[in-house]
Amino acid sequence: VYANTNVVRYIRDMAPDCVLLRVNGKSITKADFTAIQRINEKIFRLNNNIQLWKPDRRASSWTYNNEQRVAETLLERELMRQEANRRGVVAASNRLQKVYKEYLRHMKCEGQKIEDVAAQFGREDGDLFLKMLADDVRFDMVREAEATNGVLEVTDAELDACLQRVKEFNAKADKLTE
Repeated sequence: VYANTNVVRYIRDMAPDCVLLRVNGKSITKADFTAIQRINEKIFRLNNNIQLWKPDRRASSWTYNNEQRVAETLLERELMRQEANRRGVVAASNRLQKVYKEYLRHMKCEGQKIEDVAAQFGREDGDLFLKMLADDVRFDMVREAEATNGVLEVTDAELDACLQRVKEFNAKADKLTE
């Protein structure tokens, strides 16, 4: 679809029901955009020991800097959600528990129940957070079902080669910096 590139509209100036993207007929709105931003900021806050509801410059700055990735994330998530739904993929309970454990560790909330942490987000955001985690599991299951070229299997040799390239890149960067 042709979009007039001479028109500049900032997301901050749009109404919540304004459509940002349309993916196979499904509208993604500014409200979807701001919701995922709120969830990601809350995850960031917990990871950095910042109170969830107190104004904080670091958290606001992080959200602002992350803003450019949100539309792409929404697009990818909607495409994956549609495919998972088409295939009837349901998040496997054991995998979901593993994701919960990883997020609880990342958010420095080990020893708590994921539902209790989600409740701290507020009802709407907490529900969305839990849905996002379940979707993450579903999306991984779809990727695994589609991967036929060994892309999900990484050998120690491949990992070592990648780490070596990173070391060489960093050494060149250090030399250029000098």
